[in-house]
Amino acid sequence: MLAQYSIFWVKASEIKVGDYILDASKTNGSPFVCIEEIDIQNGYLILRWNVSECGKYSDSKAYGVNECVTKKVFNPNKYNDSKK
Repeated sequence: MLAQYSIFWVKASEIKVGDYILDASKTNGSPFVCIEEIDIQNGYLILRWNVSECGKYSDSKAYGVNECVTKKVFNPNKYNDSKK
């Protein structure tokens, strides 16, 4: 069976809200998290996920603009292979 997603190394500056990236510290469930907010502080990109309604209690990680990030890219065409 073909994988339903691919994994790529991209620069942190290429990550957008809605992208899925690898969170190596996550131990249960999928190791990928969906980016909900992106902030810039002191020349670093702050990627945030699990953002609450009031904007607090988010999990985040700082990346240098050119630092590599593991991004998951879905392959939607693979989902429809069985429909024939």
